[in-house]
Amino acid sequence: DYKEEISFNNLSPRFALRYDITEDINIYGVVSRGFKAGGLQKAFPPPAPSIAFQDESAWNYEIGLKGNILDGMGYISTALYYMDWKDQQVSFFNGRYVTLDNAPKSESMGGESELTLKPTEGLSLSLGAGYSDATFKDFQNAADELTSLAFDASGNRQPLTSKWTLNSTVQYR
Repeated sequence: DYKEEISFNNLSPRFALRYDITEDINIYGVVSRGFKAGGLQKAFPPPAPSIAFQDESAWNYEIGLKGNILDGMGYISTALYYMDWKDQQVSFFNGRYVTLDNAPKSESMGGESELTLKPTEGLSLSLGAGYSDATFKDFQNAADELTSLAFDASGNRQPLTSKWTLNSTVQYR
């Protein structure tokens, strides 16, 4: 016999400002809060005294510039961001099943830029690049996937996040 309940409430505001520098180019700023509900693990018997994991929330701060250039033959978009996470949900495989844990404090910061050119009718060329530094600021009881033993992951990069990204496309319609 095992019974556990968990519930969450959330308000996630978003504030945005935009200023048109010219008719074709604007700068903007956004402050928003994101939320992901917590829940209960599927594992049984429970891996710990409680099978609950907490909700995750993050504040996101972003500034950027967007607009048409070269008399409409091109488009540019660039942004810088900072994310401040509380209780980030992190999944790991302990050898038998996937489980979730909460990293008390995480952050991610970086930027991205994209340039699109349309040199002729129907042809579009795009190039984009991004940088991201995503780390656990406080995660003292992270589980090692190989041994299931706890270790201090504070200061480590978050898994499955690329430091650099690069993309390009060529399209003709």
